[in-house]
Amino acid sequence: GKGVILDGFPRNYNQALALDEALEKQNKAIDRVVDIQVAQPELVKRLSSRWLCRECQSPYSSCDTENPYKEGCPACSGELYQRTDDKPETVNRRLEVYFKETAPLIDYYRNQNKLVEIEGQGGIKTITKRIIRALE
Repeated sequence: GKGVILDGFPRNYNQALALDEALEKQNKAIDRVVDIQVAQPELVKRLSSRWLCRECQSPYSSCDTENPYKEGCPACSGELYQRTDDKPETVNRRLEVYFKETAPLIDYYRNQNKLVEIEGQGGIKTITKRIIRALE
């Protein structure tokens, strides 16, 4: 059947409980939770290398070896820019919040046998294939 992918939600234990309760009222439940495992230094590198096109809003990574770009958006030649949220100092603050509030959800879903851990090393295409395999 058709399903839904939630990306970035729930972010904390209370949200996870509220989501479980809301789904239960509809006789539904979360089937799987994907945890992409990446070391913190690599996370900082990846998040702080994220750029967006001002024209078409396509995302790009300056460290993606499978789809390197030099200047401008490969899709429309628009100007690429970096969001404030993706600058290294902001990324480190975001990760602190993640480890404090969101990381505990890993055990929450592991204890329910819903957690699927994915190796996060490799290129975007490789990791995407791993995620799709885990969700099939």
